[in-house]
Amino acid sequence: MHRRAGDLRIDNTILLRTTIQAPKSSAVNTQPFVVGSPDFADGGLLAKDHTCDGLGISPAITFSGVPSNTVSLALIMDTIPGPLRPGEVDIGNHFYLILYDIPPSTKLIPAGSTTIGTLGENFQGKKLGYTPPCSQGSGAKIYTIAAFALNARLDLKGTGTTEKVLLSAMEGKVISKSEIKVRYNRI
Repeated sequence: MHRRAGDLRIDNTILLRTTIQAPKSSAVNTQPFVVGSPDFADGGLLAKDHTCDGLGISPAITFSGVPSNTVSLALIMDTIPGPLRPGEVDIGNHFYLILYDIPPSTKLIPAGSTTIGTLGENFQGKKLGYTPPCSQGSGAKIYTIAAFALNARLDLKGTGTTEKVLLSAMEGKVISKSEIKVRYNRI
């Protein structure tokens, strides 16, 4: 006689046969984590309003498929700069927006918003918040917007939180990452 784990027996008579399975969780998200924007498509053009040639406001950012075990989100907008001009010092990537401790329930950060999450410093000194791209020279520049789903809040102070500090603080805490690219050709 074969015994199965799901058999209910009384005096070796099978009264009920069932298969035992782990409970299915509706909290598990099967969609991929995706960062996006209603202002442009991945690989598309950054509107003038989001640059130094326009209003200089940050673009709207959307999040979907946030993993269910996410405690906070973080965001970095940066670019690898072109060749140095005379008198310039290499400071690494130019980072235009550092934003962290974003609630995981956030679906949209509106354009120009400064109230969702904690703003870090941009690459222009110790300025908190968004600095619009203002690329020099001809040709399209490519900017990366990277979003990170984290298993913890970072609780950093905005002042002093540069891209390097944020990346270091996120080590070992990243559940998922998504990024999009956007172009701007300053004329």
